[in-house]
Amino acid sequence: MNKYYSSIKFLFLTLVLIPWPLWAVAPNSQTLKISEERIIFHTNFGDLAVALYPQVAPRHCAQILDMTKFGIYTGAHIFRIESGFVAQVENYDNREKALTDDQLRRIHKLPAEFSSYKHRRGLLSMARFDDINSAEASFSFMLGPAPHLDGQYTIFGEVVKGLDVLAAIEATPVIGTSQPIIDVVIQTAEVVSAKELDSMKLAGAKIPTIPDAPYQLFFEVFACLAFSVTVLIPILKGLKA
Repeated sequence: MNKYYSSIKFLFLTLVLIPWPLWAVAPNSQTLKISEERIIFHTNFGDLAVALYPQVAPRHCAQILDMTKFGIYTGAHIFRIESGFVAQVENYDNREKALTDDQLRRIHKLPAEFSSYKHRRGLLSMARFDDINSAEASFSFMLGPAPHLDGQYTIFGEVVKGLDVLAAIEATPVIGTSQPIIDVVIQTAEVVSAKELDSMKLAGAKIPTIPDAPYQLFFEVFACLAFSVTVLIPILKGLKA
């Protein structure tokens, strides 16, 4: 049975890691100046490196950088995954371990900084409540276009490395409509320069171990199917067209 699990895991990682660089379309930042700082989110699925858009959303970018430096994203969960839409990081008030008073002082409600940029895969979009000026710490990694969010939610950055990790997170099976079957956790987060990032070796996509073997089999089979249906099949159809 363990051999069967290993075969499924190898198939899944092969599907994710090999085809991704061949067809992934990163956000176009040629006409947009991105920050010199990079944030690396070290997750249990691998590393995601992002760059920010200070010209588009200066206050959001400043607060995100400050919160990262003060450890506010360390231990945060990606609690919501909707394939083709978003993978959302939880807000600070939903954390298992409460933040310190010093950390809480770093979090402020942010005024909306809407722009003409369109939501698409790989961009970072700030979450908020009904009040457009209520964003705090929660944000989403976009997993696809979302025109209904354009001009309504603040776009503040993009994933520059780790698109394979984002694909692995997206393929996680969910309970109900969006709750991942296993924890997706930002174990640590750090701010580095663009030059430092270029010299770093980031952790690629990986599948965390699931303690209960029957659920592990379900997870790995479902992950393969989900990736094939949402990603590989549309690509193959496009090649035949």
